[in-house]
Order: sequence, then C-alpha cells, then structure tokens
Amino acid sequence: MNNITQNFNSKLNNMVKITNNIHNLINSMKKEDPDMPVEGNYGNFQLNNEEYNNFLNKKISNLLWAMNLTENNPNVCEIGFNTGFSSSMMMLGLYNKNPNFYIFDYNEHKYVKPCLELFKSNFNHKINNFKFIEGDSVITLPNFINENQNLMRTFDFIHIDGGHSEECIKNDFKNCDNLIKRGGIIIIDDTNYSHINNEVDFYINNYNYVELFFSDISKFMHLHRIIQKK
Repeated sequence: MNNITQNFNSKLNNMVKITNNIHNLINSMKKEDPDMPVEGNYGNFQLNNEEYNNFLNKKISNLLWAMNLTENNPNVCEIGFNTGFSSSMMMLGLYNKNPNFYIFDYNEHKYVKPCLELFKSNFNHKINNFKFIEGDSVITLPNFINENQNLMRTFDFIHIDGGHSEECIKNDFKNCDNLIKRGGIIIIDDTNYSHINNEVDFYINNYNYVELFFSDISKFMHLHRIIQKK
C-alpha cells in the first residue's frame, strides 16, 4: 500500500470517528428536544453504511486533494459551520499545516456551539489562529473585510456552504472573491440548486476562475464544485 493510499485511509477512518461523535452529540440533544431541527449532511442523508462511506470517500478525497494544493500556514475560511462536518474534513487535510481558520456561521441552531466545542477539542492544537464569527454572513463578511484589509487576497482556501438565498450566495461570492488569492481554491456546496450553480458559472466566465475536477459526487444529494482563482 503506497503512502497516498495509507494517508487517505487514515483520514477516512478519522472522519468516520468524528462523524460518529457528531451524531452522538446531536442524538443526545435530540433526546432532550425531539423537535430540534438539524440541517446539513446529518439531517438530510438517510444512507446505509456502504452508501455513506462511499459519499465520505469521495467528499474527503476532494477536500484532501484541494488541501494538498495549499501551502503551510494557509488562511482558510468556512462559511456555514453547522455541525462541523465539512470543517472537520478540511482540518484533517490541513492537519500538519497550522492553518489560520476563520469560520462564519449564523448560529441559528442550538447544536452549533456544542458542535463547535467538539471541533475545537479535536483540532485546536493544530490551528495557528482560530476565529468564529457569529451572525449573518451578508453582514459579517463585509465587516470582517473592512476591519482586516490586510487579509484581502490572502486566503488559500474557502468553503461556501452558508445561506442558500440568492442574496446570500451572491454576497458570499462577492466577498470571497475579495478574500481569495491568486491560485486559491473555493469549494461551493449545494450546487444542485440552479441559482448557486449559475453563480459558479458566472464567476468562472467573468472573474478569472477555472474549474477543477477530481472525484465525482454527482449521484449524491448535495453536489459541490471546485474553482481556482487564476
């Protein structure tokens, strides 16, 4: 077994453990509040183990591949933390790179902060600088940019998985375009929604991005696309 395969299998096993811990935390909260809504992968995927592991394989392989393209001490941004599923996958790929990790989340659900504490317990020792910015990204992202002009065009990787309204996705894209550096990578989730998919096309056609392809997840419910700033 080569080193790349061993590394991937190790990351996959770790992600399965982390996912189980997230599920256990959510399940314990739902016992206290059975009507508590849960969004994202946890709430929407009703898959058997084989299907779920296949999804994890492909999702992790995309993120690991993208993370391998980043330099050490990268600036990384996650818009839409939710349960920390994607943030955890990102950190597995960045495990020895000491990233500066910025998370923007509306904190709409009661499980977000407990899941954030779980994420920090898993990865805080591997993060150089960590910030959780709470609120509507339509407001918090431009405020962050205005207050941190030195960080414009310095981000190596951004994951857009926040609000799905047209206003939100347009604003998130606009602000992320101000943050991403040349050669930086953006992954956009939920491109099965036509207006999100169209926004990706718009930026490829008008803002000097190229689409990257690695592992196909087209058969699953939540699609994503990967683009790189030229």
